[in-house]
Amino acid sequence: MLRDRPLQALYWTNAARSIITTMMCQRLGQPAAHAKGADDLPTELQDRLVATLVPTLAASAFDEALGAITECLIDELRLSGGRSSPPLIEALDKMRQIGQGLNPRIRCDPGLCLGWR
Repeated sequence: MLRDRPLQALYWTNAARSIITTMMCQRLGQPAAHAKGADDLPTELQDRLVATLVPTLAASAFDEALGAITECLIDELRLSGGRSSPPLIEALDKMRQIGQGLNPRIRCDPGLCLGWR
C-alpha cells in the first residue's frame, strides 16, 4: 500500500474490481452495468473476484488483493480478443512479478511500471 493511505487504497481496489467485473460480464454476454451479471458468472470467475476483496486494512491484505486484481486484469485483457495493448499487459505482468518478488520490501509505483513518469 503506497503512502500509508488505507482508505484511499481500498477505494482504488474496489474500483479496479468493478472494472474487472464489467470486463468479465461483457466478455461472457452478461449484463455489465452495476455488476448486474456478476452473480451469473461461472463459479470460477466469482471465486477470482472474491479473492480481490480486501478483508482488513492491513498492508498484507492489500498485497494479496492487489495480486489477485492484477492476475484477473491480465487475464481479462488477454481474453479480450486482441483489443488490448500488449505493452499494458507487459507492464501489468511486471507489476505482478514485483508483487510476488523475493523481497517483500520492493514496491512498484504503478506510474513508474506503466511508464507514466
